[in-house]
Amino acid sequence: MLQLDATTWGWIHLIGGLLVVVAAASIMKGHMYGRIIGTIAAVLSAIANFAWLPYQPWWSVVMIFLCFSVIWALTVHGRDMASEA
Repeated sequence: MLQLDATTWGWIHLIGGLLVVVAAASIMKGHMYGRIIGTIAAVLSAIANFAWLPYQPWWSVVMIFLCFSVIWALTVHGRDMASEA
């Protein structure tokens, strides 16, 4: 099991949160790198929630579903924009 103190988890969540905010802002502006960062963040979140399945099974399943929904939305949206051009 992972053994990190509260300070380490705080920094991990702070940096991850800032990364997601940057991705969201760039997605709103229509940049491709925002969708890439958002997809990577959702994949990492899904992997992390697989690790939590034994401890919080219902919450982990819900979060994994939401992560895959975000991944689907970010990757399918690119096809829509390409067909409009």
